Amino acid sequence: MVIMRLGVREEIRGEEEEEEEEEEEEEEEASPKYVEVLLQKLVSQVRVLQVRVLLVRVLLVRVLLLHTAV
Repeated sequence: MVIMRLGVREEIRGEEEEEEEEEEEEEEEASPKYVEVLLQKLVSQVRVLQVRVLLVRVLLVRVLLLHTAV
């Protein structure tokens, strides 16, 4: 009997946790503010990557110029 009760309790807890997680995900996904913040973070990361690519290109040009000068 005790084992069955524990199993039922665990099952109920698992269902409650799943429901809470689903509700939180729905709230986050549905919020326009949340989407806006995600987009701003993405744009920021893209800009950082663009700067890094530019720096790598500049370094490659410098290396090629030094290599041809020698």
